[in-house]
Amino acid sequence: MATTLAEVLRHFGPEYLHTHALSSAQARAWRAIVACRTPALGGERLRCEGCHAEHWRWHSCRNRHCPQCQSRQRDAWRAARLGELLNVPYCHLVFTLPHELNALAGTADRRRPAEARPSARSAEPSGPVRPPG
Repeated sequence: MATTLAEVLRHFGPEYLHTHALSSAQARAWRAIVACRTPALGGERLRCEGCHAEHWRWHSCRNRHCPQCQSRQRDAWRAARLGELLNVPYCHLVFTLPHELNALAGTADRRRPAEARPSARSAEPSGPVRPPG
């Protein structure tokens, strides 16, 4: 089984904390991650009706920084984003609009299907583009 962040913090944490100071938010997250799914947060004893075997299920910290607690939410978010992708090659471009166009950019209908939007190719200039100056 893979090493968890909580195990790393438990093992190396005391030495790290001797030389580094944490903010109160960092310290809260650290404590939550270390305590997650351990007896420190309590739990429930589960019993199999068939064989009567018992085991504990420890409570989670539910901290948004905890990789154990947020993996389901992260995976669900990722699956939703992957479902939005079209079956085409992508190229991520970032550009800045002139300040005067901010209001116009905020009115774009993001709910409209991507195939109904004008393509970036139709907006390409016909000649070479040179930066100003």
